[in-house]
Amino acid sequence: AATFTFLYFCLGFAIVNGSKAAVGFVGENAVPRPTLGGSYINKASIQEHIDDVLFLINSGIDEIKKALYCVDNVFTLKLIGFFFALSLVGRIFPDLVLAYLIFLALFLGPITYEKNQEKIDEYIDKARKEAAVHYEKGMVVAKEKAGKLKDTIAEKGTPLLEKNPRLREMAERAGFTPQKKTM
Repeated sequence: AATFTFLYFCLGFAIVNGSKAAVGFVGENAVPRPTLGGSYINKASIQEHIDDVLFLINSGIDEIKKALYCVDNVFTLKLIGFFFALSLVGRIFPDLVLAYLIFLALFLGPITYEKNQEKIDEYIDKARKEAAVHYEKGMVVAKEKAGKLKDTIAEKGTPLLEKNPRLREMAERAGFTPQKKTM
């Protein structure tokens, strides 16, 4: 966003001052003068939307608190994943390029979908099926790894819990008491 803002102001500066320099060639009225000091927003127009704005602000604050205080761990993890993905995208694409791509997607996406709806739907279905296959494979591997991790925790954690009764009590309350592995 900083790069975009910088370039926007540089471009505006160049256009306005270039226009002022060209006044001798194009005439005095070619460069409009801004009207300053006017009332841009009136109280009545804000009053109409104040309830909606307050609702959005309060809802946003609630969502931020839910994430920061881990009220819903799934939501917090999704938010962490979103911001991680956003940081990866930010490393690949600078702000200005990302803004341009979003601009293109907003205006070209609907037109492209209308013209190629059948093909796009077909590719989306293929991608969903492929993602489901990879998800299932990932879940099998994750369950296998989780089982091995649970065994390792039980093996290495049990001696620590036996030595420290307070730690064992905390682990039992949290539901993390490992069972000894019997052979």
